[in-house]
Amino acid sequence: MADERNFRSTYYEKVGCRGVEERKSLEILLKEKPLNLTKLTQFCIRFTVPKIHRTVLWNSLLGVTPVYDKSREYVMEQRVAVYNDLLKALKTMRVVDENTPTARVLYAMWLLEKRQLYLGRDITQESYFCSITNVLLEIFDNDIETYWMAKSLYDYSEEVRLEMGKLSDLTYTILEKTDGGLYIHLKSCDMLTALPLTDWYRSFFAGVLSEPALIRIWDKICGGAIKIVVFVMIELLRFLRRRVLQCVNQEGLFECIHSDRQAWSEKNLQKEDPRIGGKEMSIQLGKLCSRIIEQHFGEVVRTVADDLFASIAKPLGHIIRSTGLTKPEVCKSLAILLKFGLATFALNKAQTGYEYQLLQDRVLMILRYPRYVHLIQTKYGHESAALMEELIRAGSQTASYIILKSFANIDAKDRNTLAMLREKFGALAQDRYIIRAPNLRSRDGELTELAYDDANLFCVPELELRDLNELHEGKSTQVPDEGINWLVNVEQFHLDFRDGIVTGAVERMIDANAGECMKYLLELMFERTKPWEAVSNPIALVDLRQRCEKKSQNVEMLRFLDQYMTVLESNEFISKYDNKGGGQFMVNAKKIFEQLTWSCIENIIVEKYGSKAARIFRVIRMKRFIEQEEIQKEAMVPAKEAKQLTYKLMEENFLLIQTIRKPGGGSAGAPKSFFLFYVNQRQIVSMLLESCYKALYNSITRSTHDKAVNKRLIEKSQRLDSIVETMKERGESEAYINEILETLTPPEQEILKKVKLRVKSLYSAEIGIDETIFILKLNQEYQMK
Repeated sequence: MADERNFRSTYYEKVGCRGVEERKSLEILLKEKPLNLTKLTQFCIRFTVPKIHRTVLWNSLLGVTPVYDKSREYVMEQRVAVYNDLLKALKTMRVVDENTPTARVLYAMWLLEKRQLYLGRDITQESYFCSITNVLLEIFDNDIETYWMAKSLYDYSEEVRLEMGKLSDLTYTILEKTDGGLYIHLKSCDMLTALPLTDWYRSFFAGVLSEPALIRIWDKICGGAIKIVVFVMIELLRFLRRRVLQCVNQEGLFECIHSDRQAWSEKNLQKEDPRIGGKEMSIQLGKLCSRIIEQHFGEVVRTVADDLFASIAKPLGHIIRSTGLTKPEVCKSLAILLKFGLATFALNKAQTGYEYQLLQDRVLMILRYPRYVHLIQTKYGHESAALMEELIRAGSQTASYIILKSFANIDAKDRNTLAMLREKFGALAQDRYIIRAPNLRSRDGELTELAYDDANLFCVPELELRDLNELHEGKSTQVPDEGINWLVNVEQFHLDFRDGIVTGAVERMIDANAGECMKYLLELMFERTKPWEAVSNPIALVDLRQRCEKKSQNVEMLRFLDQYMTVLESNEFISKYDNKGGGQFMVNAKKIFEQLTWSCIENIIVEKYGSKAARIFRVIRMKRFIEQEEIQKEAMVPAKEAKQLTYKLMEENFLLIQTIRKPGGGSAGAPKSFFLFYVNQRQIVSMLLESCYKALYNSITRSTHDKAVNKRLIEKSQRLDSIVETMKERGESEAYINEILETLTPPEQEILKKVKLRVKSLYSAEIGIDETIFILKLNQEYQMK
């Protein structure tokens, strides 16, 4: 029993929740004679002090009461006498009266004791001492103890004043490391000096934060951890990040940080893991976007993109100032980002200029471009894939340019190739895989904005073959569709990816016939419901049967269609809406992707920690809230192993813990605490997305490194392949070809083989990670509906 108890104490200490015997430990420390201030200090720094012991502990640590028990009563008598003498003197001098607020009375007493209460001194002026005293009066009831504690805390405030330069530098350094974008914005706009560091640090955030938050902070300050003010300041800036990034001068920053103090509650000071960020811009996502843009567009464009990523929206002047680039370089970089749909611009609130914003999700979609081309090639053939590849490479271009560019790159050509490419382009537009780019529309005569032509989003202009031939042969320079540019419609591709994932899941869970049935259901859903609705409109079984009979030759599926619908309903892919017309069904995409996300999470746990850990996770998810002792019984895992796996899952943020305290007292005995484990899918998804971003970044970085290190060898191999291909076309002998191939030595061939294998494996990993990101992001979007 003793071993089990010790294991629990260590266990709860490791997982970061309050220890089982924490209060008892503090009571033992307070019973020591004399008090051990070192141990009490360590306790304050590590834990939140229980309310019942806060007065005694703070008095001891701040030096209000001595550590020796026998001297305590005498010292307090002397402090009470001094307090009464000061108060009597102030009343005699008529500095205070019965109506004077207590905080001002204590401030006047402190001034008198410090010999600073000169004639005519205004005690109603704001001071750090008054700010500290006001908070202490809300926490404690004894004015005498409050006065002496306020004096000691103000002494700490004086230490902060002496160390203010170092604390300011430490604040800037940590802010630059934890949130470089915010730091760069504040520095470039000359707003670092406008931060109220001195006022907030010297008052220990009194009057800034709520009482519960201040109590937790002041527990540490009483323990001597004065530098905690720096980390509190960093968390406040992170909490206000989006509003601060909208400020462009010191006046705006001052208004921002003083406008809504009531929103700064205790929860805003808890250390947030970057993996649990919700919609916050993550460091890993920023690094990944930076790497992708640098790989495809170069260093200068990457610098501008990094600056835009660090802010919500920025005007051109601020981008030039913060990046240090010239105006032509910034303008060219923004033009590239806008052309490829990686950024957008809009009028500012004052309607006086433009602000540019980076589209982070579109940057990640660059990794999906090969999948887009492969999908088009599978559905429409090689020619359509060539058109799509050229449009992706151009970013945004006219139909005539894309058709002619693709025509030039196609090997097998005839007189009908140009007409075929024109038809293929129209088919891509008709099926919504490409979309017209927005045009600039004048506003108020001077300013312009982007606007879509909703009536003609997928209408291809008439292109005469004669005009295209003249353009190709250089006989004409007039473009027939000038001003009508086209973009890749990523939404349509993502709809196809979504349908493919759902159909594949049905095939794996049931069989191929059920998957085909689900495919036709999704087609009807697309026709009758908005594309990204969480739940489809009702679909009649009669309509589904007609669609299957029209498009499918699968006799077995048509014969057992009713049974397949019942199986799909039992597996929660669809839900029954009504019984009329043979039955009406709805596709619940939100629930489907929620279950797919759970499966994805469980598969990750199995791969990383084993099947027993996945079983524990599944039990906690099913029970919603469960104690440790119940986990080992339900999961049928030995007690010690269950505790170790549960701790590991919690350490990796797959599990959370909820503490429930049952009050005690009197005959009920000591208060009891219950620790319940539970699962939060939203948090896990955010954490896994961060891991995916990091894995993608590492994979791309490693692949780039391998290519750079072996660049000479790769280029040599490519030249040899080109030479050999040319020789084969000329009909050279095999002996001569082999002689050329032997110029690549066996060691070089071995190195090249390893590099190609590693790069191929990394590319396959990138595709798999991107598929996981797609499922997790789609689940996030559906859960918000």
